[in-house]
Amino acid sequence: MRRIIMSGAYQSTSAAAVTAIVLSGVLSACSAAGTEESPMSTEQSVSRPLSGQRVAAQSTLKRSSGASTPSSNASLSPSVDGGPLVYQFGPVISKVKVVPVFWGNNVDGTVKANIPGFLSRVTQSHFYMDWLAEYSTTMPGGTNQVIGTGSATAAITISPANPTANHITAEEIQTELAAQIDSHVLPQADENTFYMVYFPPLQPGDHITNVGGHSCGGADAFCGVHRNFLHGSASIRYAIIPDFGPGSGCDVGCGSNTQFNNVTAVSSHELIEAVTDPNTVGGWRTASNTYEIADTCEADQDTLPGSSDVVQLIWSNRFGVCTSGYGPGNVVGLGGKCIEVPGYNTTNGTSLDYFDCNGGGNQVWRANSTPQLTGLGGKCIDLPGYNTANGAILDLYDCNGGGNQAWNFTYAEIRGYGNKCFEIPGGNTTNGTGIDYYDCHNATNQKWTFTTAGEIRGQDNKCLDVPAANTANGTQVVYSDCNGGQNQKWAVQPGGAITGLGNKCLDLPASNTANGTGIVIYDCNGGQNQKWVISGSVVGFGGKCLDLPASNAANGTPLAFYDCLAAGNQNWTFFP
Repeated sequence: MRRIIMSGAYQSTSAAAVTAIVLSGVLSACSAAGTEESPMSTEQSVSRPLSGQRVAAQSTLKRSSGASTPSSNASLSPSVDGGPLVYQFGPVISKVKVVPVFWGNNVDGTVKANIPGFLSRVTQSHFYMDWLAEYSTTMPGGTNQVIGTGSATAAITISPANPTANHITAEEIQTELAAQIDSHVLPQADENTFYMVYFPPLQPGDHITNVGGHSCGGADAFCGVHRNFLHGSASIRYAIIPDFGPGSGCDVGCGSNTQFNNVTAVSSHELIEAVTDPNTVGGWRTASNTYEIADTCEADQDTLPGSSDVVQLIWSNRFGVCTSGYGPGNVVGLGGKCIEVPGYNTTNGTSLDYFDCNGGGNQVWRANSTPQLTGLGGKCIDLPGYNTANGAILDLYDCNGGGNQAWNFTYAEIRGYGNKCFEIPGGNTTNGTGIDYYDCHNATNQKWTFTTAGEIRGQDNKCLDVPAANTANGTQVVYSDCNGGQNQKWAVQPGGAITGLGNKCLDLPASNTANGTGIVIYDCNGGQNQKWVISGSVVGFGGKCLDLPASNAANGTPLAFYDCLAAGNQNWTFFP
């Protein structure tokens, strides 16, 4: 038995029912009227327990090495209807502002005490939220929004007209939310506001209804749902999270973790779906327009790095996997997994391997101008004994400046704010051509090589250059013959900045993601418009490449050195 989410609905159902749903394209949707201001959305997010059967939700796992690391976070589960998410040219939520709402005084005490802190941590988690920039909407015809971290307010307990015990309808919930906003109990909504409403236990046999199913009970039961309606000119986006307590129905069908951990997993599911598809239409959905970002991964849970917070994995188009995120210093390859030092073992000669990304310190790498890739204990990725034979296994070793520890990204994209790329416009390699920012399209004029000399070279081996070494803020960088000058030297910094000429940063001016915006230098300020991700081959001594042998993405596969083949198992994405 597994869960499936229908049109934003977090549901559980039998395997046979899943097959029928996928093959027939059946969509469980609500067509009930909304508030007086507007009809309610007809799509939502649900989790349905069947006949008391328990959902086989994945429990948090720990590595067998005994290292104190977060759990495994990548799943190769395909999308539920077999394809990636497609943008439908509607809005997303850029910097979500969650308002936790308790429906009366009888909401579960553990939820009341702990869910506000969870929502604050998860919305501010760079590991869980920042990589969602791949679902930004800066493409032509999009809404020009970039997704990043957000925030959560203090929780608010409301005194609703129907406080606890009886059947509650979606219409009642929407009317109540509108009234609470009008009376200033709840804050006014803006484009980033998302109300997460937690409910108390209901009387036996009673449910929350008119949302495409019944909360926690029956064949169409749900565990969580996100919806929206218009109130005046404001779009009110909200989630319904029913009580998961003993006897609720959600206690046996909404996950196999603890009661509260299942609540947080469902909460994260609805949160991320609201961020990427807030109006339940027009955002990021599968090609069939049936499923949202968390539906693909509904059976998989993980913990946030450095915490015990349980979240649901979510789908990454870039890597084609379910993941709980990527953080600064991760080097990510085929199948969305990370290069790591196994077992945190910093002994010289420890072979490096490939493992689910989990936010652990043994998966953090830093580039420097040598250029080395340094990791745990300040040691380096090393080609043992300069052995350039195909299949040589890479290890961790004291940094020594040797050529067998020098690595450079080659034929690589430089992606930034809004998920666009550095480009030589029109492939014009004339000296002095200004470098601009454009939709990534995998063409030669968007491929760059980071050399051991600190240069960034382009398609015909010319260099990224600050003309006349002009350090004035706003000077556009250009493409020119390489000359060894300091105005052509660049360093990748922890956190994603690329610096040159006296601590100036490569900068997307005013965060303007319009195609053709010129890339400039500017005082470093830590802004998102000065953070870059590098994706390409990693080339070492003798011109060979960092390689995942035989494209084997199984946990624990050792990293090797091999002839460069421009293949997927040699493509790496570095989040500096």
